[in-house]
Amino acid sequence: MNSNVYVVKARYTPQRIPQYRGNPLIEALPPTASNEELVDMLFDLPEFEPSQRDWLTEERLQMVSQLSSFLQPMERHIRLARAFDTLIRSGYVGRAPSTPEHVAIFQALYEALKAGRAFKELLQDIDEKQLSSSLVGMSGTGKTTAIRRIMRGYPRVIHHETHHIYQVTYLHIEAPHDGMSLKGLAGSIFRTIDRLVMRRICPSKARQERCS
Repeated sequence: MNSNVYVVKARYTPQRIPQYRGNPLIEALPPTASNEELVDMLFDLPEFEPSQRDWLTEERLQMVSQLSSFLQPMERHIRLARAFDTLIRSGYVGRAPSTPEHVAIFQALYEALKAGRAFKELLQDIDEKQLSSSLVGMSGTGKTTAIRRIMRGYPRVIHHETHHIYQVTYLHIEAPHDGMSLKGLAGSIFRTIDRLVMRRICPSKARQERCS
């Protein structure tokens, strides 16, 4: 699969919110959508023509499967989209590339690697907020559908040519086949990143070996 379809070139929009200003990772994100724009983005109605009422039963039964993608946005969907947007943007605060803080973190990670020390010992000294959230509900209530619709409003990968980095805005990882084991989860994460980014950075087999 060609990963180029996932990558867009960064276009920066100045931010009014003080903590977001000057951060290219936030400035490259799409503008925060209004309630009306969110409704248009999330709304999904199956295709329908009145003539379908006269179709054969077996054909009309095939059309029923389209209802699985139906979504009528409600207030809770708007709140979820707002929380998702805030989570993404706030997560980049303090992580702007090419800043002294950014360079210091990577230098410390490199030195820890050379010294054979675990990263978790180093990360204890990094004063950055680790934001997280959870969405809990009964199976079949549309949690995954809603999240996928919200994520469609963001590019999968943004290429910052000036900073020589690829920004993965989100990763959607399905639960591993062996449950939520660390090995299965890590494997899913690496495979997804490989599909999104690494095949573009290392298109040939020889280069893939150098990048591994």
